[in-house]
Amino acid sequence: MDSGLREAFNHIKSIIASPPVLGKPKGGEMLFLYLSMMDEALVTVLVCEEGKFKQPVYFVSKVLQGAKLRYSKFEKLAYALLTSFRRLWQYFQGHQITIRTDQPILQIQQKPNLAGRMMTWAIKLS
Repeated sequence: MDSGLREAFNHIKSIIASPPVLGKPKGGEMLFLYLSMMDEALVTVLVCEEGKFKQPVYFVSKVLQGAKLRYSKFEKLAYALLTSFRRLWQYFQGHQITIRTDQPILQIQQKPNLAGRMMTWAIKLS
């Protein structure tokens, strides 16, 4: 077997043999919520960081179906935050959480002309 192929095989084998394990944050520790949106899915990962080491704490993914597929990007962002909050409320109560995303998240609370479900979501998130 070629040495490069053997090395790649051994690397894959080591990855499979040691899967990532979710961690448990210490009380009051600063946590980070990474939020990502795609056209048909929402993904958030709650992470505690120590220096350059990042330990995942919780992972939330949601496939959008039906009417949710037609949400605007702004509505998907608010829905992703609300879904994360509902699943991770105990972490939000016991820790300071910084949300990291490439989306304009502050607009959810600062948009003056919210109506319907967006108004309800903004109130719940505040």
